[in-house]
Amino acid sequence: MPARLETIGCGLEAARRQAEALLRGTGESSAEQEAAARAAVAKQCNYLGDYDTAALVLAPYLLDSPGDNVLNEQALSHVESRNLRGDLLVEIALLMNHFRKYALAVDLLLRAIDLYEGSNAHFRKANAYHWLAFTKLNQHDFAESERCDLKAMELLYQRANQDKRHVGS
Repeated sequence: MPARLETIGCGLEAARRQAEALLRGTGESSAEQEAAARAAVAKQCNYLGDYDTAALVLAPYLLDSPGDNVLNEQALSHVESRNLRGDLLVEIALLMNHFRKYALAVDLLLRAIDLYEGSNAHFRKANAYHWLAFTKLNQHDFAESERCDLKAMELLYQRANQDKRHVGS
């Protein structure tokens, strides 16, 4: 097996083990800790293309018969951190993108962008804009895809300039 495929296989197996442990229960962890763990595992699963496991991990935040709305707002409301809610929305949007529910993915990504705040907001927003560009590309909206990619780069350059000025003072 080529090294790259072997690495992906190991990554998928590790993600599945993490998902199984997560689904068995996290003990007395808070909703915040559980959400952070679910977001991290879902991110790894989405990255590796294991969308079934990502869907299982994100299941508490999804409705059984989604239709136009996939979010279980009640479960999501137990997550206090706006940044963590944004991270969950991005992972759910990537899942919707895989299922070709592009309009839904766009809506979730825009909501995530609006939620992000604090010192890492630039990076998180840039990531969400990157995936928004990918979704727009899937919708064949090339101009909007390019605009989103440029916005992601702008956010990263803004942060780099802020850091540079801060170090220089």
